[in-house]
Amino acid sequence: MRFKQNNQMFTYRVAGVAIYNNKVLLHRAEIDDFWALPGGSCEFGEESQNALKREISEEINANIEVGPLIWVVENFFEMHEAKWHEVGFYYRFDFTENSKRLYEQQSFMGLESYYDNRKDYKLYFEWVALEDLNSRTIKPQFLTDKLLNISNNIEVVINRDKSK
Repeated sequence: MRFKQNNQMFTYRVAGVAIYNNKVLLHRAEIDDFWALPGGSCEFGEESQNALKREISEEINANIEVGPLIWVVENFFEMHEAKWHEVGFYYRFDFTENSKRLYEQQSFMGLESYYDNRKDYKLYFEWVALEDLNSRTIKPQFLTDKLLNISNNIEVVINRDKSK
């Protein structure tokens, strides 16, 4: 769900944290120069957990089990010549039995349908070692530290990315 007013955007996003063998699954769109957690926008009337399942299914044709909510994030950043205000729910997730093959692939491709009917673009997925997170540009920026210290309690995070 996205709303635009002048050069300002608001979005309601859901993202997932999959950790396997001390590696986290990240993805990067071919049009971006940074890595992020997989996920996407919630649709009107859609529960956030179902949105995460749908996004993973659409992007990489995989099924997941959604685990606990770990972060509620209010994220402020600039991208594509717009100022963004994003509210996001971040959940742990695991691949279901019929999708566990993805744990064994270091990297793989996905596909994203662009939200405003422009052409589809490729998504690059990669399992990144937790100790190597600082060597990547990851957005939102808080993830680099928080992924190393995931709390057992739900945390509220206010993030203001410093760069575009």
